Amino acid sequence: MSDVDESLDLTEINGVRSLLTSKPRPVGWDERRARL
Repeated sequence: MSDVDESLDLTEINGVRSLLTSKPRPVGWDERRARL
């Protein structure tokens, strides 16, 4: 069952990372707009 638990943990971590990365950063957006 350790393998299943690890897979679930990885999916949760990936989900959190995706949410954090999906959220626009104020500084990041400003820099992107300036570049565009």
